[in-house]
Amino acid sequence: MPAARRRGWQAAYDDVLVAACHALGLEEHLSTLPAGTRRDFERERLERVLEAAGFLVPRSA
Repeated sequence: MPAARRRGWQAAYDDVLVAACHALGLEEHLSTLPAGTRRDFERERLERVLEAAGFLVPRSA
């Protein structure tokens, strides 16, 4: 997959995670972090938080 397409998919996925957190009133920092390790860890944290809230979250690649 071309890098630009992968970045686009990742950005769209991040937007969905952020929207879900906002809808549930959950704290998130994904929208404020630049690309990199901290953002990757925050994405994984949000996946776990949303799973705990009852959402099925597909694992990011």
